[in-house]
Amino acid sequence: MPFVTGNKIAIINVYDGCIILTQEPTIFSDYTVNGVTYSSVNDLQSVLLDVLYTRASLGGAGVTSVDFELGTDGDDLNSEVEDPNTTPFIKLNVPTASSNKRGVLSSDDWDEFNSKEPSIPTGTTSQYWRGDKTWQTLDKSVVGLGNVDNTADADKPVSGAMQSALNGKADKSIAVNNVTLTAANWTLAGGLYEYTYSNAAITSTSQVDFTPLNASIDIVKAANVYPLITTTAGAAKCYAKKLPTANIIVNVLIY
Repeated sequence: MPFVTGNKIAIINVYDGCIILTQEPTIFSDYTVNGVTYSSVNDLQSVLLDVLYTRASLGGAGVTSVDFELGTDGDDLNSEVEDPNTTPFIKLNVPTASSNKRGVLSSDDWDEFNSKEPSIPTGTTSQYWRGDKTWQTLDKSVVGLGNVDNTADADKPVSGAMQSALNGKADKSIAVNNVTLTAANWTLAGGLYEYTYSNAAITSTSQVDFTPLNASIDIVKAANVYPLITTTAGAAKCYAKKLPTANIIVNVLIY
């Protein structure tokens, strides 16, 4: 009888030991019957059934039925014919699959297979895979930087609070050169001579330095001018133990 597996066919003697009369299952298109090649394995099988002899045609009891059975024998997909008498059956063996053989998945394999994550669909280079398993656009708002832009550092404004603080600051330093401390303007107060220098840039917290020019150094020494300078809003005072005998020329630094 002809036995079909996929697109191949084998001719088997099911009466005497299940002998395969062909060397192995062969692709149907390699067969010809009376010089004709058939376009499908089913067409070829139908023709062979008509021309192959059965035990009944030779006077025997004949095959009364053919059954199929599914087994798990062997290390690969295979088939065999059992009980080659009047009621043969074809046994198709499908073993349990492993890493090195084909077959069916075990229940444990199926459990593991079904627990796998589904494949991730293709996104774009401007997207990211979010925790809810969706592709989302990757932009600055995603990472909490929605107010960030590409303004250059030199062009970035200061905050209102920063500007207010800066407005309350005095300039780092103000230099006034060649200031004359006129000898006639020194006044005696509390046992010391004092000179008041006026400048609107001076505050009560300002620090003011008087540096005498070289020509005035001897006058400063003779008058014993003290290094102490006090400040009030708009003015600075310097002090001397003696009345200077001439004008003193100084450079003033306010900071």
